[in-house]
Amino acid sequence: MNNIFRFMQGYGYTQNWEHWKDYYQKRNDTAHEYNFVKSRKLIEIIPQFLEDTKYFIDKLGTSGVD
Repeated sequence: MNNIFRFMQGYGYTQNWEHWKDYYQKRNDTAHEYNFVKSRKLIEIIPQFLEDTKYFIDKLGTSGVD
């Protein structure tokens, strides 16, 4: 997955591939395990995830997401 995230940055679909690496890891940490501490860490990154997702969508050329 890291290579995919690096390609995303290389092609301009993200400004920081390490953010996506972190999102992916935190998703994996919480997908099958109901751990309060890990869940709180996931919640903390939601604002940055929303910004990065909007940037990604805008780069795909499908504006209209607010």
